[in-house]
Amino acid sequence: MTKQAEAPDPAPLQLDAPGVVNLLLDDTVTGLWELARRFGRVVSEKQLAEWSRLSPTQVTKALVQLERFNLVRRERASKRLPRGGWRTTCDRIMVVHDRALPEHRALATRMIQTWTERMRRHLEGPTAAPGAKHWEKRAFTLEHLDEQDLAELRSIGSALDAFMARVGAKYDGRASASPELANYFIALHVVPIAERAPLPARIALVSKERLQSKVAEARSNATTELSPRERDVARLLAAGRTRGLIAKELGIAEATVRTLASRCYRKLGVNGRRELAARLVGLGRA
Repeated sequence: MTKQAEAPDPAPLQLDAPGVVNLLLDDTVTGLWELARRFGRVVSEKQLAEWSRLSPTQVTKALVQLERFNLVRRERASKRLPRGGWRTTCDRIMVVHDRALPEHRALATRMIQTWTERMRRHLEGPTAAPGAKHWEKRAFTLEHLDEQDLAELRSIGSALDAFMARVGAKYDGRASASPELANYFIALHVVPIAERAPLPARIALVSKERLQSKVAEARSNATTELSPRERDVARLLAAGRTRGLIAKELGIAEATVRTLASRCYRKLGVNGRRELAARLVGLGRA
């Protein structure tokens, strides 16, 4: 049975495309996508419903929306998932906007303000569990912490407490040797929230100029990611040599040529000699 090739990452979303902003500002939909992304493999709708505490109907509707933008894809049934499942198509939702367009700047500002307001509500609103201390950390994220995470966090907190106690005692009784004014504020408060919130999705707002710069940089650096031997094999493959001829010319085994060719295809993101040749020509002109 041949291994199914992985689908390429979806194209970045355009900020002004119909429905994009509403999708990204929907906590339910983006939170569900983040759950599936963190799972890292095919997941069933039932599992997503259990983790997100949404109804099966809500989960189905959210997945349909995500599928429309190619952020998730359906997977065929298997022994583990007789009814099939879902998998995210990318590790980060990338949204491209043009900073030269006032309407794009307005949409980007709206999204950032909405996300900031959402965090502020968790910070200042009545979400803290009874008896919990107020959160004083200005930059924070919502996370799910298991017992191992909490144990590690307590250890970090203890180390920070010891550090602050040591610094506090450093100039105790020697005020003349103390710095003139305090120049850092140190605060760490981890507060359990009363009502669990959807996980914030990994969303990147990228300007059109920055994306073009990244693409050009990736193209110029692509061949440098190949080892010298891989570059030799790529060059000969693009020239139409067979694996046997390449093996003789380079003095290596044909099986080694096959392995190196697979690495070249994977690193350059191409399928076959024709795409490889076109890619190498394109890189040469970049």
